[in-house]
Amino acid sequence: MKPLVLFAKLLSVSVVVYLAPQAVDLWGSRNQPILISGAEVTSVSKQLEPIVFPRKELTGQEVNSIASKNLFRKQRSHYVKPVRKVRKQVVLKKAPPIIQVVEEKVEPKRILPPPKLNLEGVVMIPGRSIAILGGEYPSAKSKKGRIAFLPLKSKRFVLGDLIGEYRITEIKRDQVILSNFEGETLKLVLE
Repeated sequence: MKPLVLFAKLLSVSVVVYLAPQAVDLWGSRNQPILISGAEVTSVSKQLEPIVFPRKELTGQEVNSIASKNLFRKQRSHYVKPVRKVRKQVVLKKAPPIIQVVEEKVEPKRILPPPKLNLEGVVMIPGRSIAILGGEYPSAKSKKGRIAFLPLKSKRFVLGDLIGEYRITEIKRDQVILSNFEGETLKLVLE
């Protein structure tokens, strides 16, 4: 340990010995005036082009008409916008439209059974909760109008996600609540 301390002290002393004369030399040269000979000074002459402003040239007649109106007289009046003539609009009375009542065949909405789900876990992050679900959900898009159960494509769901006809409405530490459009609820409890 002593050789390392000795080396550090030796290094710091050598840096001070090296930088001290340079600092003194720099400080002393600072107060000397800077001498410049007149032969070294050159003057640069710049020739400026006349400034040209693009403007409309007024004729003598236009200037006389403006000057003769005396824009600053006391009797002048404010500019009044000319009134536009408006034609009277003729409103034609139309016959009331013919309304045809067409009876549409309304198919009763199929109510799918609730999904077969199990709650595998819940992740609670500040500002966001994630439910980890497994299982399958019903789908009416199968052949011959039969209901088929399809496996979930994802296992992670957040508030508002739709599974079949059920939407996740609440995610708590130990349970998830889903509800469909008709108000039926499905409660999944963590086991």
